[in-house]
Amino acid sequence: GSSLSGLALPWFVLETTHSTSRMGLVFAVEVLPFVLFGLHAGVVVDRLGPRATMLVSDLARAPVIALVPFLHATGGLSYPLILAVAFVHGGLSTAYFTCQRAVIVPIVGTVEQDVARANTFLEGATNFTSFAGPALAGVLIGLLGAVNVMWIDAGSYLVSFVLVAVFVRVARDVYDR
Repeated sequence: GSSLSGLALPWFVLETTHSTSRMGLVFAVEVLPFVLFGLHAGVVVDRLGPRATMLVSDLARAPVIALVPFLHATGGLSYPLILAVAFVHGGLSTAYFTCQRAVIVPIVGTVEQDVARANTFLEGATNFTSFAGPALAGVLIGLLGAVNVMWIDAGSYLVSFVLVAVFVRVARDVYDR
């Protein structure tokens, strides 16, 4: 999902402003939270636990991304607001991506082979989506437009929320004190 917004939001800015500088700034602002908060995202995971953090991140990213096409349709969208959306989306994504690694041990336990197998699966899925996600986003942007791709991405976060809620069961919470 985040690969869709990662391309659709800057592309939307390029389409609406015709400014490559503004497009680049949106991309940079969305990546900035990874740099600023990446090391500290573990504090959030420590407080909420990895599963809860993933659920909160997904549930929050859906309306954040949906805000852009909604405000665009209603005439209330501004460039500073797009920058704010990009920053908040990047921050929520930082917490989510931190949890993807942190949730492995609570799910599969501490047996080294199980952890290695789960990590291999996660890395394979991450690498696949890093490759296929932007390609899919490009095709969808060409077919449906950037605004509609952001609607789809908002929906994908809701689907992710449901999938995590239903299928991610933590055997033990390594973060309990």
